[in-house]
Amino acid sequence: MVASNTYLAKFFLPLIVEQFLSIMTGIADTFIASSLGQDEVSSISLVDQIFVLINILLLSFANGSAILLSHSFGAKDFLQCKKITRRMGFLTSIYTIFLVAILFVFRNFLLDFLFPSVTSEIKELSKPYFLLMIASIPFVALFNCVSAIFKGLGDTKSSMWIALIMNILNILGNFIFTKIFDFGINGIAWSTFASRFFAGLAGVILILIKFQKTSSNKNDNQILAQNSAEQIRPQNLVPAKQIPVPAKQIDKQIISLALPTSIENGLYQLGKLLVITFIAKMGREAIASNAACNVISLIGVLTGFAGSTALQTLTAMSYGEKDFFGMKINIKKCMLFIYASFALINIPIFIFAEQITNLFHYEGETARLTILLVRYHATFCTFFWPTASAFPSVLRSLGDVKFTLAVSTVSMWAIRIGLCYILSFSASLGVLGVWISMSIEWVVKSIAFVTRFFFLQKKSPTK
Repeated sequence: MVASNTYLAKFFLPLIVEQFLSIMTGIADTFIASSLGQDEVSSISLVDQIFVLINILLLSFANGSAILLSHSFGAKDFLQCKKITRRMGFLTSIYTIFLVAILFVFRNFLLDFLFPSVTSEIKELSKPYFLLMIASIPFVALFNCVSAIFKGLGDTKSSMWIALIMNILNILGNFIFTKIFDFGINGIAWSTFASRFFAGLAGVILILIKFQKTSSNKNDNQILAQNSAEQIRPQNLVPAKQIPVPAKQIDKQIISLALPTSIENGLYQLGKLLVITFIAKMGREAIASNAACNVISLIGVLTGFAGSTALQTLTAMSYGEKDFFGMKINIKKCMLFIYASFALINIPIFIFAEQITNLFHYEGETARLTILLVRYHATFCTFFWPTASAFPSVLRSLGDVKFTLAVSTVSMWAIRIGLCYILSFSASLGVLGVWISMSIEWVVKSIAFVTRFFFLQKKSPTK
């Protein structure tokens, strides 16, 4: 299953738009929240930091589950796709209930443990907002599950349109509930709740429609039409024999892929939160420059997240079809797109780093440090982010989730955290030490993941 260039363009574009919407919505939410007052913004920030972790756990679980779905879709086993979709919904519900119960029971403890220096007034203000956000988690999980199912079936447009409408509703809801009804920070929570409820409901309806169409014997794999130059192998478009698989076996397969993926990204996010506590001890200039570079760096790696999803889906489909030749070509195409897009985005960021920094109205040492960090990140992310952060999706698609979990966990805690502490404090590099340790981690992960892929490739009986 060699994806044509036209198909790849149609596959990538909605993913990039969806990622861009996520960034812009976050900026819009921050702007609206800033008008409520300093204590209100601080209380929202506390809860949102926790929910970033929860969303990553849920999203990673859904994406890990979708690997099995793409395997069956690549094998043209549409009956199995339906079964996997139902089990994904069931297991996601169980996982969500577990997370909601943990958050509800330990919500006050988490605020005290994670943010001990925050005043009691801010913590009290955040508690009602925290409860409403906990209530929205099931709909977050449903949307993430629906989005992963669509992408696992090679459909990125449906997920993009749902995300677009959800984000528009969220922004409008924030304005209505905070400016017109004057609900304060609870208005932001109610807006989030309502927009996520719509997204989950709309996604379920669209999936039911999609599978109804599939039942009419339309082969969705035909959208991967080949360019004449790419038709090196004849494509088998005849559906595979559909052998019934027990639900327990499907559950076991899903959990073996989804849970390690969720744990990997969850531990990674915890490590990033710990690094933030290091930066908080470095002074105002370090905090401000790091915050600005974080915002700019999101633009720099924007296309990488789209590439990661494309790599996972196309690799898993080819693996399910047992087309290892097509799989290698798809991987090369996706990686080439990521590297080319990174160069197009980060070279201008490097050149105009000073002008971009001026948008934050920084002066003196803060401005100088921000420019240095922006250029450092633009350079190293262009060369090493694709292989360190996007390429692992290939290994996960091949079922090698335990290896990616082990490498990501060890590299995060030993290099990004351990080396970060040494460089930032012992070597007196300050916040620059944080970004240097991050780039070294990228190099180590890149070597590990690429080496592992070539090892699996040699080990495979079909090259």
